Amino acid sequence: MQFVAWDIETCPFPVDSFSEAQRSRFEERLNKRRSKRPDEDEDDAARLVRSLHPLLGWVCCISAVRGSVGAAPNRPKSWTAASPEEESELLERFWDDIQHISRNAPTIRWVTFNGKKFDVPFVEARSVHHGVTPVNSALLDTYPFNDAPHLDLMGLWPMPMRLHELCELLGVDSPKDEGDGSAVADLVAAGDINKVARYCEKDVQAAYACAQKVWPLIQGRK
Repeated sequence: MQFVAWDIETCPFPVDSFSEAQRSRFEERLNKRRSKRPDEDEDDAARLVRSLHPLLGWVCCISAVRGSVGAAPNRPKSWTAASPEEESELLERFWDDIQHISRNAPTIRWVTFNGKKFDVPFVEARSVHHGVTPVNSALLDTYPFNDAPHLDLMGLWPMPMRLHELCELLGVDSPKDEGDGSAVADLVAAGDINKVARYCEKDVQAAYACAQKVWPLIQGRK
């Protein structure tokens, strides 16, 4: 049994590039967010709304790390796109490598944090947009009431918990000590996609460590 923990980072498309459909979706989501968070900075809210919807944003980085249950992980790997024009190539390379991993590895448990609600649908939608065929149905599993083949750490318990909080609960080093995802768009705009990859790799390494910690619980649920 191997764990493959993976995560994505996303960036917003500029508002002035929006079609009518994109602008309508953007305004709807922004107004909904404003009603819930009236004190939030306007620019921050607009950027976050665009980064969290596959019609309004794009994938700039995917990182993954794998290793056997009970063992330290291999070196993490990242697929990056420094601009929206490079997203299609990123996704093609990602799915090619996932296909190779799936063919040459034993049984895999795909590990994410909030992957069933965010990472999977976002990557799937952006892949289909570019005509890139997702090649692994196990990785794409979003059924909320199982831990196999996709273990979404956010779904372990019904109470809300962020990744750094789960890390604290389980005694795992937090990946958020040096920043969070709110800086990703600025880093990409500044041409520092490598820093985005390093940030994303810390997230997947933390998720991998958390999966190792909760594995006895997962086994006990069978």
